[in-house]
Amino acid sequence: MTTRRAEELGIRLVVQERKNKAESYRLLAETNGFTDEHVAYMGDDLLDLPVLGRVGFSAAPSDAAPEVRERVHWVSAHPGGRGAVRDLVEFVLKSQGRWDAIVQQLAG
Repeated sequence: MTTRRAEELGIRLVVQERKNKAESYRLLAETNGFTDEHVAYMGDDLLDLPVLGRVGFSAAPSDAAPEVRERVHWVSAHPGGRGAVRDLVEFVLKSQGRWDAIVQQLAG
């Protein structure tokens, strides 16, 4: 299901079923040439903590583990699978001053 959704969204590189998220993150960063300070990452469980502690902007859904919610920059009002990622995308685009132009473009 994740692979199919990634294809629908045009996401070319997907890493799944790895317990060591820090190593997976390192692989993604090296492959794509980005640095920690330019990354936003949303995680919900303890296995996400090593990456959440590295990135420039860390986020969690409202139903994330308490230890995760305490350590991130921003917590969505929505739980995982119920709008948390969309909430994060909107927050980032509004912070960048890009939201209104996108809405205008889509509204025609």
